[in-house]
This record gives sequence, C-alpha cells and structure tokens, in this order.
Amino acid sequence: MVRISHSMLLLLLPIAGVAHAQQASTSDPAEEPLIQVERITGASPENVAEFDAVHDRYVTRMGEFKDDAREYVDLIETLKRRQIVDGYGRIIAGLRDDEEALRTLAKARFEDFLAKYPRSDASPHVMFRLAELYYEDAENTFLVADANFNDRLVEYDVLMKRLMAEGIPEGEDFPEPPEAAKKDYALALALYDGIVDNYPAYENIDGVYYMLGYCLTEENALHADIERGLAAMKAVVAKYPNSDFINDASMRLGEYYFNDANDLEEALVHYQRIVDSGEDARYYDKGLYKLAWSHYRLASAERFDEYYVAMGQFIQLLDYSDRLMLATGDQSSMKPEAIQYAAISFADMSDLKTRATGTPISPLEVAEEFFEGVGKRDYELDIYIQLADVLTRQARYNEAIESYEYLQTRWPDNPENPEFQFKVAQLWMSLPTPDAVASADAERVLVERYNDSTDWWAANRANPD
Repeated sequence: MVRISHSMLLLLLPIAGVAHAQQASTSDPAEEPLIQVERITGASPENVAEFDAVHDRYVTRMGEFKDDAREYVDLIETLKRRQIVDGYGRIIAGLRDDEEALRTLAKARFEDFLAKYPRSDASPHVMFRLAELYYEDAENTFLVADANFNDRLVEYDVLMKRLMAEGIPEGEDFPEPPEAAKKDYALALALYDGIVDNYPAYENIDGVYYMLGYCLTEENALHADIERGLAAMKAVVAKYPNSDFINDASMRLGEYYFNDANDLEEALVHYQRIVDSGEDARYYDKGLYKLAWSHYRLASAERFDEYYVAMGQFIQLLDYSDRLMLATGDQSSMKPEAIQYAAISFADMSDLKTRATGTPISPLEVAEEFFEGVGKRDYELDIYIQLADVLTRQARYNEAIESYEYLQTRWPDNPENPEFQFKVAQLWMSLPTPDAVASADAERVLVERYNDSTDWWAANRANPD
C-alpha cells in the first residue's frame, strides 16, 4: 500500500471541500470585466449582444474553474484509493519515492491553481498548503546540505592539522572554513505573508502566524528576522487564545526569552501559559520544567524564596510523571532533569543558608526539612542519589560522604548500597588531606555490611544485578 503521511493528507483534504464550495460561487469580481448598466424600459440589440458575450465568457471561465476543482478532488480520491489498493508490500524506498512524486504533483497542482485563480475563495487554503510543502522542501534540502557541510568540516579539520604541522606555503593564506548550511524558507514566507496581507479572516490564520514566526526565528534560517518572528508568535497568543498552536508559540517565545534574551521574567509568562492549559495540553511537562528552572535561575540570597517556588514546581512535575507512569506506562521525559535540579537546588540552598547564618547547614538537612513540609515521595531516593553525585562534582566531599551514608541508612536493602559504600571509601581519599584510615575503615564496612550472610544479601538474592 502507498502510505501517505498525515501531513500529506492534511495538505490535500481541505482542497476538496473548498473546491466543492467554490463550484457554487461566482468568480472573483476582480478577474471579470464589469458592465455599467442603468435601468431602462427595454434592451437594445447592442445591449443584448454585449450581455451574451459577457455571459459566454462567464460560463467558460466557470467551466474552467470547475474542471480544475474536479482535478483536485480526483487527486485526493486517487490518493485514498491507492492507500487501500496497493497493500502493505511496498519497500520503504518505494514508499518514499511515491510520496515524493505525490508531493511534486501536489505542488504543481497548487501552483497552477494559484496562477489561474490568485484571488479566489480557495486561494488562502491552497497558499497555506503549498507553503507547508515549500517548508518541508527547505527542511529536506537543509538536511542534505548540513550533512555535506559536516563532511567538508571534517576535511577542513584534516587539512588545517596538516598545514599546522607542515607549514603553509609562502605567500598563501590559511583556507577559509566551509560555510554552514542555511534553511531557505523564502518561498514559504512569501505565501504566509500573502495570506496575512490579503486574507486576515482566513480560518487558519493562527497557523499562518505561527509558521511565519517559526520560519523567521528558526535556528540557521537564511532569512531570519527575530523581531518580526516574535511579533508573529505574540499575535498567536494574543489574538487566538483557543488556537491549536498557542502552546507551540508559547514554548518558542519562552525559549527565546530564557536562552537568547536572558529575560527570565518574560520567559515565566509564556511557560506559565502552557502550564495553565492543563496536564493534557501539548508541552505541559516541558513547560512546567522550564517554569521551575526559570525560578531556580532567579533565585539568589536576595530572592531565596524563588528556590521554594522552583522546588514546588519540580515536585509538581515529578508527581505528574508518576501519575503518567501509572496511566500509560511512560514517565515524563523531563523527570531526570527535574530530579537533577531538585538536587542542585538543595545543594545551593544549603550553601546560601550556611553563608547567611554562619552555621553549617547540610544539604541533607535542607532536603529533609523540605520533604517534611510537602510529604514523603517515592522518588526521594532518586533525588538523594543525585544530591550525593552533585556534591561530589562540587568537591563538597564531606557532605557527599554524609549523603552516601544517609542513603544506606534510610534504604538499607537498596541494591546500589555496596556501590555507595565503595564511593565513601574513595571520597575519604579525595579530601584535601586524604584520610587513608577512614578509607580503609569504609572498605571494611563494605565487606561486613554486604557479604553473603547479611540481611542485605538475603533481600537482594533474587536481584539479577
């Protein structure tokens, strides 16, 4: 069977309904000559002849339009029949060839339609679908060009190493590096701009604004215009609150202000909009994670409460992930990052509290106090493991040792405990002044606590790891 992608069907199906509707409409007044007449008691032979000539041209024109509309309907019906008839025996390469042929056919038909009927009722639909095909062409062209660029970059690196080793010939300059590939959305942009300018009431105008903003702000875009692209995205969220694209636009706006503009307060607005749309909405978990991460980045000694806001949202995300796991068998892809930054937050809060009070306050104390407030969670183990790792990477070795010992005390049957105890032995030797005695004692505890006669061994007897 020839499989037609979902996006291809979306490109083609709307034309059928539009074409049927167009058959019942009159042609565009701008395309036909107008006759100025006045009310009279009778018609002269010249008036009748002129009217007949105009009528004949009108009938011919509408006939052409109906024929073209019928072609689009036939194209869609052909695609559907081929989906059913061809079966499932086609190889992947053949499927790609067929889809590319259909894309080429669709583009030709759409272009021909717009050439004949630039201002018909169907024009904005055709423009929108054709722009999507042009967009996909630009993406595919970029993928090939980018692969070629990477190959040339490797060759350039080899050449530069050779020239650095052997020396460049006298009078010659070092060669310029290859230019990175760009995404040329010019054809799609022209159509999107045309719809915005000429069809502001188009039913999919929200999607037009979104794609316009996307193409103007996309990384590696040849015709990037950040200011105009952001304005298009903001038009989506301001004018079309029920748009299917609102969370996509909000995420791109949030990412711009989070990463590029470093305007975290503005980023919060857009991430919050995503979270407010509910757990079933697109990008909910990523929006919640980035909302929490934004509050984390805003936190400081002067704005310490931002840590608690961030931690509350990390916990909200982790709770959502657990519910998702129960309902679908899949956890949120944001769960590992939420665990990581929850641990980092505890480490940072401990450091700032210690500096503010002059009294050592360990990350474990901060974490335990937090969970006493929000309630115990099944994923606490993961956060404490991550906390021990964070403290190790921050060279806070004594606190890391405390964390690994805490893990073994609170979860005595955890299969990873021998590894944690071994890390304790290593960390004693990582101190500014290594403590060989403490390290040796930790190794002794490792053997005594986790040998084949211990409760831990019995609890993990069936564990294949």
